[in-house]
Amino acid sequence: MSYKLNEETKLALVALKVKDIDKEVDFFKSILGLDVMREENGMAFLGVKEAKRTFICLLEKEDGMPSETSHNGLYHFGILLPERRDLSALYQHLLKMDYPIVGMSDLGHSEVIYLKDPEFNGIKISWDKPKEEWDYHTEGTMDSVLGRLDTQSLLTEATESFSKLPLEAGLGHVHLNVADLEASQQFYTDVLGFKLTSAAFPSLRYLAAGDYHHHIAINTFNQINVEDQDDENFGLDYLSFKLATETELVALQEHLIQLNQHFFYNKGKQILEIDDPNGIHVWFHVKDVKK
Repeated sequence: MSYKLNEETKLALVALKVKDIDKEVDFFKSILGLDVMREENGMAFLGVKEAKRTFICLLEKEDGMPSETSHNGLYHFGILLPERRDLSALYQHLLKMDYPIVGMSDLGHSEVIYLKDPEFNGIKISWDKPKEEWDYHTEGTMDSVLGRLDTQSLLTEATESFSKLPLEAGLGHVHLNVADLEASQQFYTDVLGFKLTSAAFPSLRYLAAGDYHHHIAINTFNQINVEDQDDENFGLDYLSFKLATETELVALQEHLIQLNQHFFYNKGKQILEIDDPNGIHVWFHVKDVKK
């Protein structure tokens, strides 16, 4: 039987290399309502303090200049809100703050708002519709899917003004630019154990642990050149998934050994690190990541 990730696997953290960490922290606090969990040694960790949940790490990098096109494979990462009224409150807040909205869509399984942070990293804010209503728009085209959000209805949903992210907010998924769609799909399914959940469009794939609509999306909209991937670039540093038990982490390690895959395993910290075919760093861990 082929290896599959446990359905309790969750996207836990996205780490970004940024030029101006103070400006980025201010964006995530004032625009998106995240809490600063801690700051140390040129790093800032953000999340929901009341829930003790950290899901964004900012790493300060002084050299170079952020680009609108190079983010080390990051297309966007998704912050998931629990209710439609939470998305409504944030939408009204964005309008009040006059912060640029890149796009808004009804994707069938969720309603979303697209933004970019001050250093052009893509961010998708969304809430999931009830599972029985999920639709992957398999009969349409990519153009027909985008731009269908009922903004008037959304505006009337919230009854309270936005001040910070709700307790249950966290990461929903990460969307990656890749060099080769088929090779990347094969890696995430056969090597890492994700399940393909949608291949409705020629240049896009959805993958998940369990029966979620997607924890990872891969695309060739902005096809990357693997040779351009570099740890010195701004943008994505790594993404990490949290497993429920150490047993699952050991099972993944043993599976990778059988496939003769190169990876790094830190038994003490219970972290496994592996690079995908595009040079994107993917971590799996049991304990909360401290860096």
